[in-house]
Amino acid sequence: AIGTGVIIDFSRYICRILDVDTRKRRVRVEPGAVLNNLQAILKAQGFFLPPDPSSGDYCTLGGMINTNASGAHSFKYGATIDYVEELDVILAGGEQLTFREHELDSDTYRNLEASGTLEGRLHKGVRTIIERYAEPLKKYTPRTTKNSSGYRLDRVITDGRINLARMFVASEGTLGLVTGAVLRIIPQPEGRDMSVLWCADLSSAARAVEKIIPTGPAALEIIASQGMRLICEHHPELRRFLPEQAEYVLFVKFDGAPTSAGVDPCRVGEAMRRRIVDELKLASGAVAPESLAEQDELWAVRKALLPILYNVPGPARVIGFIEDVVVPPDRIVEFVESLRGILSRHDVRFVVYGHAGQGNFHVRPLLDLRDPKDVDRMKSIADETSDLVVSLHGTISGEHGDGLARTPYIKKLYGELYPAFEEVKRLFDPGNTFNPGRIVGGDAGSLTSNLRMGPDYKPHEGPTEMHFEPGVRRKEIEACQGCGVCRTILPVTTMCPVYKALRDERATPRAKANLLRQIIAGRLDAETAAEAYKRVLSMCIGCGSCRIECPSRVDVPKLMLDAKAAWARRHGRDLDEWILAHAELMANVNQRMRAIANPMMRSKIVRSLMELATGIDRRRKLPDVKAPAEPRRLLAERNVEPKASVVYFPDIYARFSDPSIAVAAVEVLEHNGIEVIMPASARGLPLKPAGVPAMIYGDIKSARRSAKANIEMLSEHVEAGRTIICTEPTATLMLREHYRDIVPSDEARALGEHVRDIFDYLREKQQAGELLEPKTEIAATAAYHAPCHLKALRIELPAIEVLSAVKGLKLTPISEGCCGMAGTFGLRRKYYDLSMEMGRRLFERLQAEPFDFALTDCSTCAMQIWNGTGLTVHHPIRVLWAAYGLGRL
Repeated sequence: AIGTGVIIDFSRYICRILDVDTRKRRVRVEPGAVLNNLQAILKAQGFFLPPDPSSGDYCTLGGMINTNASGAHSFKYGATIDYVEELDVILAGGEQLTFREHELDSDTYRNLEASGTLEGRLHKGVRTIIERYAEPLKKYTPRTTKNSSGYRLDRVITDGRINLARMFVASEGTLGLVTGAVLRIIPQPEGRDMSVLWCADLSSAARAVEKIIPTGPAALEIIASQGMRLICEHHPELRRFLPEQAEYVLFVKFDGAPTSAGVDPCRVGEAMRRRIVDELKLASGAVAPESLAEQDELWAVRKALLPILYNVPGPARVIGFIEDVVVPPDRIVEFVESLRGILSRHDVRFVVYGHAGQGNFHVRPLLDLRDPKDVDRMKSIADETSDLVVSLHGTISGEHGDGLARTPYIKKLYGELYPAFEEVKRLFDPGNTFNPGRIVGGDAGSLTSNLRMGPDYKPHEGPTEMHFEPGVRRKEIEACQGCGVCRTILPVTTMCPVYKALRDERATPRAKANLLRQIIAGRLDAETAAEAYKRVLSMCIGCGSCRIECPSRVDVPKLMLDAKAAWARRHGRDLDEWILAHAELMANVNQRMRAIANPMMRSKIVRSLMELATGIDRRRKLPDVKAPAEPRRLLAERNVEPKASVVYFPDIYARFSDPSIAVAAVEVLEHNGIEVIMPASARGLPLKPAGVPAMIYGDIKSARRSAKANIEMLSEHVEAGRTIICTEPTATLMLREHYRDIVPSDEARALGEHVRDIFDYLREKQQAGELLEPKTEIAATAAYHAPCHLKALRIELPAIEVLSAVKGLKLTPISEGCCGMAGTFGLRRKYYDLSMEMGRRLFERLQAEPFDFALTDCSTCAMQIWNGTGLTVHHPIRVLWAAYGLGRL
């Protein structure tokens, strides 16, 4: 997709939103600004930028300009080109110009053309080209409302005005670098309605589209049955909207935008459904989501369909090479039926969906490009589809751009107008410096060359350190499609906190999968691979966030743990890594020597010496180590028979650093009639720590020893049906999932099925009416931070639900993402600053309100929040413990 050359990633540094002027209804932005970051700012002021590509969480405004991005609502609101007013541009010679609108007949414009300056020559040159090619421009411009193919000469001069900024829209960086933009914004619509209509066949769906278009929908989408089945597999709760008997489903949205003043979108939607279903019988049924939240959920799934397609099992995979064609809406049936014929002749399965209101279809054939026959099929399908589109007066790209794949078909599409594009390229970029081979001058073989996994792709998996079934590691690596979801920087998303802080592509989960794929394919020399490998490994903190939101479900965290273990085995570990890998040993020693260790840890001199010796940053404040404490056995004290029996697994922090967490956990459970067992080995030794630090730093042997010992001690309780309770999400995740990776056995799998987070367990008891009501009032305002590993467990936020029963407590969930500590990552001198930057948004949010204290389930998150804000931080179990009157906060 990119090819060789200098790649400039504006999203890292040139990414500011410079000015929002709602009075003039315009914003000034830099090209690396992310769309939905801008939308969040505009929403607070009652405005929005209408183009809404499905990649809005991570696509940049510069990228939208360069491809003329649009999205589902372009039916009503148009594409990016309709909102570009000014562009700041750097040309190939280094010249910096600003292009904006001019009146052709004004003295200002005539003087500009006559000035002899570069800006004047460009304006005069473009105008001359447009005038000379006036007839071909009229004849060959696609008869569609969406078009991102070729140069948009048809939009440069309109109504007696010229604006060369539009010359750069859809130009894909081939004319110059866009470094700034002024974009038009509009007020947000008031009210909205959404309908899902079920059509039995294509003809009915197409006729329904024709009838719906005059009613003025904001969006009109279509999904064929294959796509619907995939959505239902991933989101079974949506089956009632997408019945199996429907061959096509239409998504129709209405809104009360200013252009529709006085129109109630709900009434319009209701009338449309009645007309299409009851009167015309073009749909067998229809349903409208009951709430705005349900509308948003359903629409989000529609937008996520492409990433869902990446989960289709191989070896054939969905391939994007004819995925953006547009035909006039009245030619939809002809197009789809002819396309089916093309794909049927080549014996290729496919999925089709798109923006039906504009005849824009996203077609994804399934091919195995490692097979030379499928590579040939891809080329033939592309050739035949382009012929079909041209014959229907459509375009080969409605919103994605031409790139390497479609440029060879531009000459066929634009005929006698194509030489005008060549003249434009020479006028702006005579040396062919910018993005060569796109739009003009394409290579006929560019579609089938440089394939990510083509016939030359011969992976060599090699041995693994973690447990992967044969071939699974390779499949996991290859599953990453590079869709870019992991570049999301919105604070409300879980995605990679390291990338959010660094904005460095190398930190993204997809970069890790890309690198591993290049390595197993032997495409990197050993030295380059080793250097890149070590750099990328350092950018993974093992939070598991990417696994939650990756649409392709790639387990990058497990791949990275395997890679770190392989690196450690071959190259060893640094001293600070060795020390932190044995954190439980340090914690044990500190507790035994707490009378000396605590004052020493408060000494700046000692901290500086410790930094030199261990790599633990001297700026990192460490909480005092607490004395060992034994919980009261309340059932025995009260002489009460237990209702149930569980095993408590205290990890490092609750055992050595703050035993009050273990005390609170045991006493809360026993207060509710649940017997708590603290198991020991035959020699009387307690459970070993979970082994997380050792695994994180690649010491799989040590982690495996801990795992085996714990599995052995816990197996009898698992066989007895007892639940294993953890208060540390990291320990829960380790026992539930990672043990079966480092000790693959039936016993490890059985253990994982019995391990629960304490609040997940208590929530179940609460919902069953088996949890006692807290009587003691906790009159406080508290913030709750959900740790990454709790989110990785996919159990939502059980502590919030359980603590809702605590009288007087006002609890606010904070959604600003990772705190940046990541276990021992934030302790290290080399990562301290990055750690604090990762947590900056969270700290700012916590300091924005007068919270009495903060809550988090994770011990190292608690340390980080305390370091970053000065707030007192409690484990939620201690709040419930106090609310039961068992102790004091």
